[in-house]
Amino acid sequence: MSHNPSFASSSNYRYNPVSSTTQPRSRHPIRQNLTYQQKIQVLDFYQQNRHRLSMESMIPALRAMGFTTICQSTISRFVKNESKIRQCAEEQRGHVKRASIVVLPEVEEALVRWIEEQQQTGISATGDAIIQKAREICDELNVPEDQRIGFSRGWLDSFKKRNGLSVGRQGGTG
Repeated sequence: MSHNPSFASSSNYRYNPVSSTTQPRSRHPIRQNLTYQQKIQVLDFYQQNRHRLSMESMIPALRAMGFTTICQSTISRFVKNESKIRQCAEEQRGHVKRASIVVLPEVEEALVRWIEEQQQTGISATGDAIIQKAREICDELNVPEDQRIGFSRGWLDSFKKRNGLSVGRQGGTG
């Protein structure tokens, strides 16, 4: 690579004649995406220690606990959103990292009730039956066509995962 002084003076480019393989790169650690369960651990640690430790002195202890990228702004954000985090942790499964966004919650609630009724009578609803019932529920609830979702196989897999239903397909139909 030749050195072009006019190009090197550009604010977006730094000329470094030393090969990147001979110089260690300083990199920030990869950001951790914490689950609600882990966020609760951080919050609990903060609540237990906030009167005797500064937030800055909590960071090494939290990093020793495995939160390698935790920083003061993260702790502050968790504290600010504590009630929301705790509520989501109760509503979601503990290993979830983000709250599920459901486009048609009333349809999904009715669909979950229908699946539970099917299971109580010993009937295992197939994927096709679930999709068909979702469309019927939209009709019953008068959901406008332009607000309906596609009820595809991808939606079905996400729906099953959100609601803790079996994600495997049975006999190629489920």
